Amino acid sequence: MQTITKTFGPVPVPDVKSAGLHPADLMLFDIETTGLSPDHAFIYLIGCIAFGADGTRFFTQYLADSKEDEKEVLENFFGLASGARALVSYNGERFDLPFIQKRCTVLGIPDRIENKESIDLLKIVRPIRGYLGLFDLKQTTVEAYFGTGRTEETSGGDLIRVYFDYMKTGSGAEKEALLSHNEADVLGLSGLMPLIAYKNFFETPLRLYKAEARKYSAYDESEGEELLLCFHIEDPLSKPILASRGGCFLRADGSGGFLKVPLFETELKYFYADYKEYWYFPEEDLALHRSVAQFSDRTHREPATARTCYTRKLSSFLPEWSRFAEPVFKKDFDDPGVYFELTEERKHSRAFFSGYAQYVLKYIVNGQ
Repeated sequence: MQTITKTFGPVPVPDVKSAGLHPADLMLFDIETTGLSPDHAFIYLIGCIAFGADGTRFFTQYLADSKEDEKEVLENFFGLASGARALVSYNGERFDLPFIQKRCTVLGIPDRIENKESIDLLKIVRPIRGYLGLFDLKQTTVEAYFGTGRTEETSGGDLIRVYFDYMKTGSGAEKEALLSHNEADVLGLSGLMPLIAYKNFFETPLRLYKAEARKYSAYDESEGEELLLCFHIEDPLSKPILASRGGCFLRADGSGGFLKVPLFETELKYFYADYKEYWYFPEEDLALHRSVAQFSDRTHREPATARTCYTRKLSSFLPEWSRFAEPVFKKDFDDPGVYFELTEERKHSRAFFSGYAQYVLKYIVNGQ
């Protein structure tokens, strides 16, 4: 087995504040294997990066000169990883980590990283792929978006034959090809560390600093009203997130962002569930409970139905998509839209607006 070490300059590494992690707690890694199945293939190269206090990258590679070196490669990797609280990878939770675990079983050695925290950057970028305009989720594609400067595009599969040739010949050129590809993968991974800021953004409560209702003019010259929710971002985003759903809009960029939510000044209906206990008055267009309406003129009332069992209210309303606030209002019985009243109490509640901002963000991103 061979050990190769290098030192590279620092890159910005956001703290993973939601998990209480800092750059020195992290170790980046990437494995190279002789195939996709750990039952038959083995690990011949592992590249790792640990961070110094100033962000300096300490790069280490463990290269197996033969299949018999795999155990030593893993043992050295485990030793280096012992000082890290979390392992950072790209698709590591679906490939690298299960592969390592299986090879440990085959080799009869303990998996000494199975209990460490994992940060899989692919899992972070997958749900926001559309908002970043990525046409696929290959590591090289994401690197190009974040401008890591990577030029090497050889795949791990391309190098399997190169490794088997290296085992036979010990060629320096073949060894360099193997090391260079792995180095590009791991250094590229370090260039994707800004993705951790996106993890922080989606996992920590929004720091709202302003909530205001304002009027706007649409492209068709119609006018409307919206709720503007402005927030700070603790770990700045290097690329903007632009997203919309159901008339709501999100922009998050740098150290701040905002949400826009339609605000309706209109009359909506509150529908009672137990309609059999109500009378409907067509002339007034409202329903009253039988205990209240029992003394009214019978000719002016009729048994309420699910569609007519409501009262009307003129006020300011905000949309909701799953249950957020009570009571809920609708335009009509069959209308899928649901709204709640922006009461005077809610207008003066920072806690309410903070909670609603988080609720809207979840709706835009996850559709729920």
